[in-house]
Amino acid sequence: MFIQIGRIGRSLGVHLLLASQRLEEGKLRGLDTYLSYRIGLRTFSAAESRAALGVPDAYHLPSVPGSGYLKFGTDEMVRFKAAYVSGSYRSGGPAIAEGQAPIERRSAVFTATPVPATYAPHDPRTQAAYQGPAEGGALTQTVLDVIVRRLEGQGPPAHEVWLPPLDRSATLAQLLPPLTTNPARGHTTTDPLVTGQLAVPLGLIDKPFEQRRAVLWQDFSGASGHMLIVGGPQSGKSTLLRTLISSFALTHSPHEVQFYGLDFGGGGMAALADLPHVGGIASRLDPERVRRTVAEVAGILNRREEFFRSNNIDSMATYRRKRAAGELPGEPWGDVFLLIDGWGAFKNDYELLEEVVGDLAARGLGYGIHVVATASRHMEIRAAIKDQLLGRLELRLGDTMDSEFNRKVAANVPVGMPGRGQTPEHLHFMTALPCIDQVEAGEDLAEATARFVQTVRGAWNGPAAPTVRLLPRKVPADHLPKGSESTDQGLAIGLDETNLAPVYVNFDTDPFFLVFGESESGKTALLRHLVHKISERYTPDEAKIVVGDYRRSLLEVVPPTHLLEYAPTASSLQMHMNALAQLMARRQPPDDVTPQQLRDRSWWTGAQLFVVVDDYELVSTQAGNPLSALVDHLPFARDTGIRFVIARSTAGASRSMYEPFMQRIKELGAQGVVLSGDPNEGDILGNVRAKPMPQGRGHFVSRKRGAPLVQLGWTPDLR
Repeated sequence: MFIQIGRIGRSLGVHLLLASQRLEEGKLRGLDTYLSYRIGLRTFSAAESRAALGVPDAYHLPSVPGSGYLKFGTDEMVRFKAAYVSGSYRSGGPAIAEGQAPIERRSAVFTATPVPATYAPHDPRTQAAYQGPAEGGALTQTVLDVIVRRLEGQGPPAHEVWLPPLDRSATLAQLLPPLTTNPARGHTTTDPLVTGQLAVPLGLIDKPFEQRRAVLWQDFSGASGHMLIVGGPQSGKSTLLRTLISSFALTHSPHEVQFYGLDFGGGGMAALADLPHVGGIASRLDPERVRRTVAEVAGILNRREEFFRSNNIDSMATYRRKRAAGELPGEPWGDVFLLIDGWGAFKNDYELLEEVVGDLAARGLGYGIHVVATASRHMEIRAAIKDQLLGRLELRLGDTMDSEFNRKVAANVPVGMPGRGQTPEHLHFMTALPCIDQVEAGEDLAEATARFVQTVRGAWNGPAAPTVRLLPRKVPADHLPKGSESTDQGLAIGLDETNLAPVYVNFDTDPFFLVFGESESGKTALLRHLVHKISERYTPDEAKIVVGDYRRSLLEVVPPTHLLEYAPTASSLQMHMNALAQLMARRQPPDDVTPQQLRDRSWWTGAQLFVVVDDYELVSTQAGNPLSALVDHLPFARDTGIRFVIARSTAGASRSMYEPFMQRIKELGAQGVVLSGDPNEGDILGNVRAKPMPQGRGHFVSRKRGAPLVQLGWTPDLR
């Protein structure tokens, strides 16, 4: 066996080769230049002695334990016999005669020779070391034990090379400067360099090569304004999101940051829903709130983009500065965070919203919109979206080979320790707890989080983050713009879910309007609402209404001043449609029509005609369809002032699209509403399928707006 000792940088290196090991040639290449001292005991071969000491002398040493050579630099070797410290300690030395006064000493040179009892420490715990136990007993001390005990407390303690294991989570109060209650900012930190900045602490980083631990700060002000957290099951993803929200709550006011969450994980974010910084948390069991949350954040981005353009704001930094100075009093939102816990489930359940979130990630950073998502694997997120999420952290992965940081470091992340992971710099970190007081043994984290929420909420007296507005289940007609107030946009039929703004139908540009829905879905109520708006918008001389109503559900709904004909039977409807076909033929542009007449449609006079048909499935039968007489004239409906509103059941709607009248209307770009129905009917209008929905709610399908979800206006039946 041999030992080599040398200084490497500021550290002392020791290379120890045990007796059961073999020294291979070239094994110490690159290391031997730093080794100053070489100690060789008896070796197995002359080659090993030569490799260690440069000479074969260590091989010829006697078989006596402790015999060896010491070599330093280029000097000659020194033969020595190592001391044996593992044997039992034997008391001995000169005894002091009775009555003899001991020599008084203030200090003594360290020696293994026993010190007389007079100089033994008065600590009863160490008296036995100086009196010496019975030799050969069970508690016999070795020489090394005595040496170590006498060295205890002598001089400054040695520097600890290894820190304690990173197995306990710190609280946010331990990571931040002292906290206090500020009337203007709530319960926040006292350090002005931390408050208001978009850099927040999330945990502790272990830096073993620097022999220290540092706070893990995440900066959302630059290119890393979006964040992706990847981890396997029960790895601490939801807790890390809660820590993110809690850390912002202690460093920012609800006026500066607002959070909107989609909880598709374990429901952990719901514990922070009462924070004044949180505008809303939606779970996967509430699809309406999920859609509205994404739409709310998308609406903030669109409005802010227009606001920047109209107010000459060049960057988000300028917006923050002006808003903090009170120059933008009408802006309730600061930096807005959309949190998605469980990207895989979100993508599977709301595939159409994935594109909206991708647009938020692509355009949002320049306008203070941040996206933070958690996923089980990196592959769950499409590359186009993942490339925007530059702020990343990895927790314990289900398969460490999926790591995009460092697979070896990922494999060393402990199993069963939620919150442990690695940073992009390949350093281990431990997530902080989303609370300000330490969690006691046996206490649930939810209890500490609840105390934290109560503390922060009680310290804030200002306005909280704007809540997510939901699409109401009922929109009274008097809450929508009146027909006389919407002359340019058309007739308001309801509110859309994206912006909660009125939705208009303009019959001057789109004369065909279709309504599909099952029984009790709101078809007739929509027709009643449209008739009410037409009566408001036009005078009796400007518009007349022809009603086809076999079930008489619209009887006496149309005001007598606007009602031209009411057809409750097939024969009466056939007669009126034949007359209408003749009217449309007479209103065809003449040969001498001028361009000005074509623009203002002044070559004919009279009222516009609105043809309103309810229960179209009863009108179009194998016996015939009274509306078939109008098929050839439908392309000229807009020019001749004829408008069509057709309502039918979703049952069999796919097959009815091949009927000549309905097929012609669809070819001419008819718009419409798809209400509640059976999704097995397939695509009904455009690429929209019916699905179960509340009464009066449906998708408004048009060439210009896509297919937003709308809640239709409600006009009570006053018959």
